[in-house]
Amino acid sequence: MGTIINAGFELRPRLAAVANLVLPGQIVADIGANHGYLPLYLVERGICPQAIAADSSENALVGLREYLANSGIKEKIALRLGNGLQVLAPGEAATICLAGMGGQTIQEILSASPKVARSARRLLLQPQKGIPALRRYLQANGWRLVAEDIAYDSGFYYEILALEPGQMVLSENELRFGPLLMSQKHPLFRPYWRRKLKGVREIVTILENMTSIQAQERYNYWQEEVGRIERILRIMR
Repeated sequence: MGTIINAGFELRPRLAAVANLVLPGQIVADIGANHGYLPLYLVERGICPQAIAADSSENALVGLREYLANSGIKEKIALRLGNGLQVLAPGEAATICLAGMGGQTIQEILSASPKVARSARRLLLQPQKGIPALRRYLQANGWRLVAEDIAYDSGFYYEILALEPGQMVLSENELRFGPLLMSQKHPLFRPYWRRKLKGVREIVTILENMTSIQAQERYNYWQEEVGRIERILRIMR
C-alpha cells in the first residue's frame, strides 16, 4: 500500500529548504524522490510547471502514482523508475535535486552521467555525510556554489548546496564548513557545529585510553578535528 498524500500538505523543513532554492518556472527533477513530496509540492503550488520524480524502487512511488491518478496534475509529473541520472535526457530538467543520500553516493551519481549533470542549470544537493569531500569534487568538476543553507528537522541538521556551472576555488576551511554559510553567518551555523563538536569530543573520549597504533592515529585525527571546529566557532561569534 502506498503512502497516503493529503492535498495541501506542507513540506518538512529539510525539503522546504530544497524547494526554496529550485529555479522557478522551469522543469525540476528529483532523483531518489522517495514518496515524491518535493516534486508534487513544487507543481501543485505552481513553482515549477512540470516535474520528474525518479526512484530506483517502484514501491517508493506507489503513493504518488495513486494520488496523481485522481488529480488534475497527473500530466505534469512524470514518474521514472531507474538509477541516478540515467532516467533523464541531457537538458530535460533545469534543476536536478539529489537529497537524503551520502556525499559519496552523490559523487557517484553525477560521475556516472556527466552529460546529464552538466546540462542542468542548477544542482540542489542535500548530502547526509561526506560534505567536505563532495565540495572538493564539485570544485574539481566545474561547479560553483551559488547558495548554501542549513535546515533543522526532527532533531537533525541538514546542509543544502545549490550549484551552477562555473569555477570556484575554496580554502580548506571553506571546503569543510561552507564558504557561504560562513560569509553569511547562517543563524544555524553555530548550533549545528556545536552539535558536531559534542559528537567529536565523545569519539575522542572513547579513543584516548586505547593503545593500538590504529586507535592512536584515529585519536590524533579527531583531536585535530576538535581544534578545527573550536577555531571556526570562535571566528563565527
